[in-house]
Amino acid sequence: MPEKIHHAVPAGKVNSEEEVDESLTGWRRIVWIVVAILSGVYIFIPEFTDVIPVVGWLDEGLAAVILTTALGKLGIRIPILDALMRRKSKKGKKSRE
Repeated sequence: MPEKIHHAVPAGKVNSEEEVDESLTGWRRIVWIVVAILSGVYIFIPEFTDVIPVVGWLDEGLAAVILTTALGKLGIRIPILDALMRRKSKKGKKSRE
């Protein structure tokens, strides 16, 4: 019984990976900054595959997902994307239960 109380999370406090990731320091922070810069630059550099609609959209879409993930790890929140991701994660949690 005491173990269950020890691992309990207070009401209103979320125990998730986001809390751990917001305190990035040192090399982990530098790596996420480099990933964000590289994916942001990749989105704006035109390449030959951009003339083929679906293929061009896939690589830029993946770069955008990587960019938003890197910004999220750095603590930079984009309100519209943050609201969409929270709504999606809540729906996923409800379907699991």
